[in-house]
Amino acid sequence: MAIFLYVHGIGNRTAAVNHTLSKLEKTLASSGFPDEHELDFCAWGTHLGTVHRPEGFKSIPGYADRGGGRPDPSGDAEEEVNLWELLYRDAFFELKLLGVLPKLPAKPGGPFASAGLPDPATTLTTAVEGLKSSDFLNDLLTRAGLRDDFHEAKLQVTRSPDFKEAVRTARDASSTNHRLAIARAILARAVLMAESRGETPAFLGNIQLRRDLIDACAAAIGPAEGTVPPWLTKPFIAIDRFARGVAVAGLAAGQAIVSAATKAGGAVVADVASRHAGRLVDRSYESFGDILVYQVRGKEIRQAISDEVGRVAAKGKKVVLLAHSLGGIASFEMLVEHAFLAEEMRPWDIHALALLITVGSQAPFLYELDALQTLRRTTTGDGSPCLLPPDFPAWLNLYDPSDLLSFLAAPIFPGRVFDEEINSRQPFPESHGAYWDHPKTWQMIKQYAGPRTLP
Repeated sequence: MAIFLYVHGIGNRTAAVNHTLSKLEKTLASSGFPDEHELDFCAWGTHLGTVHRPEGFKSIPGYADRGGGRPDPSGDAEEEVNLWELLYRDAFFELKLLGVLPKLPAKPGGPFASAGLPDPATTLTTAVEGLKSSDFLNDLLTRAGLRDDFHEAKLQVTRSPDFKEAVRTARDASSTNHRLAIARAILARAVLMAESRGETPAFLGNIQLRRDLIDACAAAIGPAEGTVPPWLTKPFIAIDRFARGVAVAGLAAGQAIVSAATKAGGAVVADVASRHAGRLVDRSYESFGDILVYQVRGKEIRQAISDEVGRVAAKGKKVVLLAHSLGGIASFEMLVEHAFLAEEMRPWDIHALALLITVGSQAPFLYELDALQTLRRTTTGDGSPCLLPPDFPAWLNLYDPSDLLSFLAAPIFPGRVFDEEINSRQPFPESHGAYWDHPKTWQMIKQYAGPRTLP
C-alpha cells in the first residue's frame, strides 16, 4: 500500500489544488498502478503562502489607472484585442517569440534526415512559400480588403530572419502554433501595407471575417494538429507568465528568457506591460509572492510539509512524496534538513518515506548557485561540494526540455537520483504544468514507485 503525498507549487490555492488532486486521482486510478494507493496532499499555500489582497496595492504607482483592483475581463475578446495591438506594431511579434524556443539542429543527418523524413522547418518553409490563394481564401481576402497586398506580405514574412528562426523551433510540420502565428504575421503585414497607402481595410472592423481569414490562411499552409498555446495567442498574459518564470528561477535562466522576450517584442511589450501594470500584478502576485515568502519564511513551509509526511507515515504505509516546482524545492530541502538530524532527533522515521518525486524542479540549479537554505554547495572542511546526507531517500526527478524551470539532478548528485525526461512538446510556460497529462509521467511513477522497486 502506498500513500502519495502531493505538494503543490506556486500560486496554488484551494480551487487549483482540488483541480490537480482530482486529475491525479483519476490518472492514478486509470494508470494501472500495480499497488493499492491513497492520495493525500499538503496545501501549504492556503495558510503559509501569499495573502490574498482584494483591496489591491497602494505601493504601485498608478495602480488603479493601470487596471489594478478591477474585475479581470479575461475573456477571448480582450486577449484578441491585446494580440492585434501587438501585431499592428510589429507583425513579426509572434514569430520572434517562437524563435526564443529551443531549436532543432539545422544540420545534415539530424533526427528527421536519419529517418528519411524532411525536417519540420523545411516542410513549413516550403508550404508557406508555395502558399496559393484558393477561391475561398481569395474571396475572404477581397472582402477584407487585403487581396492586393497578400502576396507581397507573404514574401516579406518568409524572407525575414524572424520567420527563419521561428520555423526552426517547430517540432512537428503540422504545428498549429507555427501555422497560426505565420498566418497572423502575413495578414498583419498586409494590413500595415494597406494602411501605409491611407486605406482602412475591412479586416480591421469585422471580427468574424478576421477570424475566418486567419483560419483559412493557416489551413492553406497545410493541415494542422494540436492546440494553440495561450502564451502565443494571448501575449498579454505571456508578459505575466514570463514574470513568473523570472521570479521562480530568480536567476540567469529566467533573466535570459526575459532578455530574449524583450528583444523579441522590444518597446511593444514594455509599453503594453506598463499600461497594464496594475492588472499584471493582480494576476501574478500570488505566484511571485509565494517565492518571496519562501525566501523569508521557508522554514515554516518546510515544517508544514514535514508535519504532513509524519501524519501520513503514522499510518504504517510507504509514503511517496510527489512535489511540483517550488513544492519540490521545499520538499527537497525539508528532507535534507531531516536527514542531517541525529536519528533520535527526527520527528518521524525517514525510512518511512520510500521515494521523493520532484516534477519541474529548480532544486539542482539552486544548489549549483549555492542558493538553497539547507544544503550549501561548499560546506565540507576541505571546501569540496557538500553531498546529500546518507539517509536521503530514493529520488526520481522528472524534467521537460521545454520547461525552462526544470533541471537535471543526476549530474549534480551522481548515484543519488534518477532523471527521467518527459517531453510534452508544449511551449514554456505551458510545459511547466503539462507533466500530469503526459503518459510517460505515470509510466515512470509506476516504474519507480511500484511494489517491486520500493520496500
